Amino acid sequence: MNDNVTLLIVDDLEKNLVAMEALLRGPGLRVLMARSGDEALELLLVNEVALALVDVQMPGMDGFELAELMRGSERTKHVPIVFVTAGAHDRKRQFQGYDSGAVDFLYKPIEPHILTNKVAVFVALFRQKQALARMSVLQSAIVDTMRYPLLVLDAELRVESANQAFYTAFLVPPADTIGRRVYQLGNNQWDIPELRRLLEEILPTNSVFDDFQVTHNFNDIGTRTMLVNARRLHGARSQPRIVLVLADITEQLRLAKNLKDTADELSRSNAELEHFASVASHDLQEPLRMISSYIELLELKYTALFDDRARGYMGHVTSGAQRMAAMIKAILTYSQIGHQAASFTSFEGAVPLQSALANLTNKIQEAEATVTEGPLPRVNADANQLNQLFQNLLGNALKFRSDKRPLVIHVSAIESETEWTFAVADNGIGMDKDGCGRIFQLFQRLNTAQQYPGTGIGLATCRKILEHHRGRIWVESKPDVGSTFYFTLPK
Repeated sequence: MNDNVTLLIVDDLEKNLVAMEALLRGPGLRVLMARSGDEALELLLVNEVALALVDVQMPGMDGFELAELMRGSERTKHVPIVFVTAGAHDRKRQFQGYDSGAVDFLYKPIEPHILTNKVAVFVALFRQKQALARMSVLQSAIVDTMRYPLLVLDAELRVESANQAFYTAFLVPPADTIGRRVYQLGNNQWDIPELRRLLEEILPTNSVFDDFQVTHNFNDIGTRTMLVNARRLHGARSQPRIVLVLADITEQLRLAKNLKDTADELSRSNAELEHFASVASHDLQEPLRMISSYIELLELKYTALFDDRARGYMGHVTSGAQRMAAMIKAILTYSQIGHQAASFTSFEGAVPLQSALANLTNKIQEAEATVTEGPLPRVNADANQLNQLFQNLLGNALKFRSDKRPLVIHVSAIESETEWTFAVADNGIGMDKDGCGRIFQLFQRLNTAQQYPGTGIGLATCRKILEHHRGRIWVESKPDVGSTFYFTLPK
């Protein structure tokens, strides 16, 4: 970037030009010299000049005529002009000079320090003007990169500027925007009661206002809901400005409503499904008890009449009834999680673990398993559900034990900033990675019921218990090495 400031000296006498150029020459300054008004105009067409020092009395075009021509040109009308004259302080000539566009006079013979000081002031003003222009370009570029529409209004609520996002969003050209009152935009489409209230009632007493919601039907783009952020800026006392930033949230509101409707429908469907499962489970238990009772009567009174094949059939019927009873009980338990009255209390984590171990005493002895535990924290949870959680995980380890080594189960917990992570580790048969991702789904089994009897609901119940507690559950496992089930509870 060239930071030199250009000065123009206009005088028909070479000696005057050379003398003034010598006084003004210096770092950061570029001095151009013209010997006539015509030559000066040619230089002004191709150079940006900070100050023109113009001799008044010149043959042909004098200084006053040159000044008037400069004021009539869009390119040069803002260039400051200082007239240099040998005449006395003639008031009439001064008025004529000021009328022609001069900002000051210098009188010959020129005092060097007066000349240099005056020029220094105009150079400083020019550099400030350049800095402001660069800042304005930068600000305009930044504003135009904003994704949200932006308007700047003057004290009369007329649009001073708008960014590209505004023109794109509302399908209006700059010619129909700049200089118009905001209510007149788009053939008076912006005469919106909520916007009037913001601009005329709220902003006069509140210089900052955020998230003011406006809904309006625009002819070209349809009904839109916008959040308006407004700032009342006070520069000069008589010229306040209002900056409006508009965020179109129509699509977000539509998506939020769709999401809420979907969530409500899903919640309703889940509630109906769980209610159905609960009712069905209750209703199925009575006929199942009747089937079981009649099977027992048949075995008690008519066993002697059965041959081996009939007794085998009766065994299958009894086994099936027992599995059905277990599954109905599991479904009932699953459907009730999260729908019973909350009973969260604070207790030691070892309490539900010991309760689960007591319930599994016979199975632990039958498997000749060793169960150990590390220190467990105090938690805030539903004690009955945590008991069920431990019982399901321990029962899972007991069921899927390996016949190659004695079963060892270890229960532990570690602390993080926001939660406790529990681990139930075993050295059983383990599973592959694909199985780790499926076992928490309802009725998912990795082995046949003949190999490992069960309902396929236990781990899904664990997952639901943890969801009810705002926790998580997952498993890490290797085939023929063992599995570690992890679950978290918030602090």
